[in-house]
Amino acid sequence: MKNKNLGIIDSISSQDARRSITIQANHDLPTELSDYLNSRFQPLDPPPIQPRIIKPLRRDFIPKSQTPAIGSSRRHYTNYQTNEIVQNTQYQGYAPFYLNQSKDTSFSSQFAYMYQDDSLSAMDRKKMQAFMSHQKRLERIQRNLMLKSLIDEENLKIHRMQQALEERRRKQIDIKMNEAAKKIQNAYRRKKDGKSMLTHLKDVMKRLQEAEKAKIRLFDTLENMQEETHRYYHNYLMKNIDKIIFLQSFVRGRIVRREFQELLRRQQLVNRIATRADKLYVDLFKKFGMQMFKDLLFDAKGNKIPAKPKKQAGKDAKPRQSRAK
Repeated sequence: MKNKNLGIIDSISSQDARRSITIQANHDLPTELSDYLNSRFQPLDPPPIQPRIIKPLRRDFIPKSQTPAIGSSRRHYTNYQTNEIVQNTQYQGYAPFYLNQSKDTSFSSQFAYMYQDDSLSAMDRKKMQAFMSHQKRLERIQRNLMLKSLIDEENLKIHRMQQALEERRRKQIDIKMNEAAKKIQNAYRRKKDGKSMLTHLKDVMKRLQEAEKAKIRLFDTLENMQEETHRYYHNYLMKNIDKIIFLQSFVRGRIVRREFQELLRRQQLVNRIATRADKLYVDLFKKFGMQMFKDLLFDAKGNKIPAKPKKQAGKDAKPRQSRAK
């Protein structure tokens, strides 16, 4: 994503131990971002070099261990006859990087102490120099990538904020346009309704006048009809008075007869229920009332009634007759 606000990377200082990145832009980076980058990419001091004892080798003797096999992971090996590093063409891995790419004397002067150490061979010094330059190059690339990712994140946030603001402005513009359109429509409708209101009022007044005229004609017609109705009714009564009296008496007789029949039916029902109740009371008295009198031990005056002697079953006893006939 192109960045017009934050700027571009200008130059990388090789003499600074921190390897800081100078940014030329219209606006500087925020302090939080710069602090985060400085804390994230702190330079590391080079490890102390441990001197080691290397036995001198004969110029005409090349050990087998110095020559890498085909497909070996070693990128370079040293030819001790010419004392130079030869590239391994059979290396199967990452693309080879070239040693001593930079001709900057300030960069190579940082490793001057390595050349003053007699304990390291030319191969070790070149390997160490290549390793250090490669490490710094990786750190620089990583720092640039991290900076780019952070700048992209900031640009993405700014882009989203701009989109939100544009959307808000668009909504506000739509709301204002809708309000203006509503006002215009209401004004046009009021004007149109005003014209239609006048025509409507004229029609209403005309209909009211017609209704009043029709009402007057209706009243006149009703008065005439009322007179004719009274006259016809009087004539009808005079002609059919006997029939009307007969019909009224017949209807009244039917009503009275129905009422009498209903009262008679109810009275018969009441009498039937009373008869059944009296019969039930008599049966109950016969069953339980006589037994109650038999069990009495005192009379009305309070004297004790002597118990009747029990009949003994014997020869003189009469046989009990069965009720069944």
